[in-house]
Amino acid sequence: MPDVLLKNVLNQASSSVKLSDFRGKVILLDFWATWCSACIGNFPKVDALAERFSDSLEVLMVTAEDSATVRKFVSSHGPIPHVVLTGDKVLNMLFPNRIIPHYVWIDPQGIYLGATDILELTDVRVRQILRGNSALGHVKKDMDTSIPLYSSTDLPVDQTLHYSVLVKGWNPGLPSGTQDIYQGKVIVGKMMTNASYQDIYTLLAYGLFALSDVPAHPSSMFFMVKDTSMFKNEYFNYELRTTVADAGNLYRNMLADLSRYFPYKVEFNKEMRPYWALRLLGGKVAEASISKSMDLKRLLSRLNGLSEQMPVLDETGLGMEFKGSFGKDVIDLDGLKPELRSLGVELVLAHKEMYRFVLSDKETIDHVQLNQQ
Repeated sequence: MPDVLLKNVLNQASSSVKLSDFRGKVILLDFWATWCSACIGNFPKVDALAERFSDSLEVLMVTAEDSATVRKFVSSHGPIPHVVLTGDKVLNMLFPNRIIPHYVWIDPQGIYLGATDILELTDVRVRQILRGNSALGHVKKDMDTSIPLYSSTDLPVDQTLHYSVLVKGWNPGLPSGTQDIYQGKVIVGKMMTNASYQDIYTLLAYGLFALSDVPAHPSSMFFMVKDTSMFKNEYFNYELRTTVADAGNLYRNMLADLSRYFPYKVEFNKEMRPYWALRLLGGKVAEASISKSMDLKRLLSRLNGLSEQMPVLDETGLGMEFKGSFGKDVIDLDGLKPELRSLGVELVLAHKEMYRFVLSDKETIDHVQLNQQ
């Protein structure tokens, strides 16, 4: 392994170091970033391990972010008790990775052993390396999410009429989140990685509501499950691809696909429900002398954020032409109503048929409602 010079070093007498400076110790390279919550969440475990093996383990915190960004992070989160390498490009080239946190192990003789996830950061692992046992468990292999999950690059993606894969369990080589899959400018698929049941069904609910005449709202979604811990804490990696012609049915296809394997059923039906109708007051919008405006879309978003019991729907007929500005200290609808009237609009209680997303266990009783927020 090349003994390269590493610059932009913090928490060290010199502004540069070499890996050979720590020869005789186990070296743990912790690749991280100030925006990576998983990295930061693992700091206590890294710190504790380094403290227990202070004479035989050296932790180097490696980030591509510049020193100013790291210092700002330290000022708000507290000191990092290790050597910190900022603005790194060298180590990322030597030990390429896609997903952080990423932990690289180098033995006391300077030999690269491999990369792992957080589960390998144990006393047992450090002692084994110090005794000359270089075998690592929980080896981390970052995966390329630009191709279908777990597939060969030989798969003819452009000719794929339907593709889906569902794998149970957390994969440290994948990010946590959702990715749209495009064919041209059309979304023909979704990829969800390290996602819980709750994550997956929340996405499906919002997707179905986006295709209806009523936007998603907490009062329109009910997760009625008995085992809330399983619902929140069991993770999956899932992808479904369809065709451009069938793209409009993407969310319904995902729902049907997952219902074959997941222990839940979903009802997405219309029923008569109350809502707040945003309507014109006296037939026109009042003139408002304001310096900063809020368009109708943002206004509706704020109103729905304040209305927990029922959605707020636009019935002004203004499209996106309405402009209005409201005080930041308003925390409920009642406090906002006078300002709405001053701009020529009002909230009126009304009823109409609207969709409702209800998820429940397939074969259980005594359900409890889970707050999906």
